[in-house]
Amino acid sequence: MSKKELLFKDSSVKDFNVVISGKYKIVNAGLKQIIHEMGFNGSIRMAKNGRDIMELHQEHPINVAILCIENQDKTERKMVAQIIRELPEIRLIVMGFNEDRETMEHWYKGGVNGYLNIDADETTVMQALLTVRSDLPYFQELNLADYEAQNQRVNTYVDLDHIKIKMDADDVHIILRKQQGDSDVQAGKGINQNLRFVQKRLEIMRSKTDTHTTTELLNYLVKEHYIKPIS
Repeated sequence: MSKKELLFKDSSVKDFNVVISGKYKIVNAGLKQIIHEMGFNGSIRMAKNGRDIMELHQEHPINVAILCIENQDKTERKMVAQIIRELPEIRLIVMGFNEDRETMEHWYKGGVNGYLNIDADETTVMQALLTVRSDLPYFQELNLADYEAQNQRVNTYVDLDHIKIKMDADDVHIILRKQQGDSDVQAGKGINQNLRFVQKRLEIMRSKTDTHTTTELLNYLVKEHYIKPIS
């Protein structure tokens, strides 16, 4: 089993519902196939557009929606804003045809949780899904840590002032497993990594958050809204 498949096999990240929407059927089908091939065994549904996403959410709650739109599509852009405003529990990833900084800043300030370019590879898609599912923003090519404070988002889950660390899919996996009480060895197994790798990643995150123990690190991440507290 590959490293990508193992990430989705983990019980803390596999149990969520995804909806894919966009007018290009071949893109939607390809995206669905990529997610399945990565070992994801949660629910994947297809939607015609943003309005359809809202209707599907009423039938069965959506955790993450991937919406493929063109920047000039004013109707869908308005629908994105409506989803953000009325259904903030949906983690929304926009997939577009531009990867320039201006486009990503537009969507970031607009309040979406992530942005993917139409040619994103399977690893990037995987990282985006896992990242936004963990309530962290994911934007290709946009360094959130260096982004100016005055450009804060309209509707954000993580304030820019609080973004002190960049977490990739491995970091997210380790943190979620440690939050569940796993040992460092157990946390590494799900991503095919050894004890030294896990300890080094935790050390880096503790250093960047000025915490001294893993418990302090987890408390910090909950307090600053990087991760949800265990209910």
